[in-house]
Amino acid sequence: MSVMVTTPPASAVVVRIAVPPALMRLRRAWDRNASAGIPAHVTILFPFVGPGDLGPSIRGELAAIAASHEQFEVRFERVGRFPGVVYLAPDP
Repeated sequence: MSVMVTTPPASAVVVRIAVPPALMRLRRAWDRNASAGIPAHVTILFPFVGPGDLGPSIRGELAAIAASHEQFEVRFERVGRFPGVVYLAPDP
């Protein structure tokens, strides 16, 4: 049985990530989001704001928040699940 969670249209705060070619092939074959053009990413916040509310001032605030933090390394070695979603769990 497949469970689909429905939410009102909203934006998300995501960080795109590079994935190895073999994983990208699996993702394209099995992940509907990949076939819809959604890149491999880490979701920071969802839902965020309605698509019509995501204007330049909010984008600027997000950019300022991101710029105020140092880069860090993260690994994705464990598979996790919640209803309707399989994901690679970030560590740390």
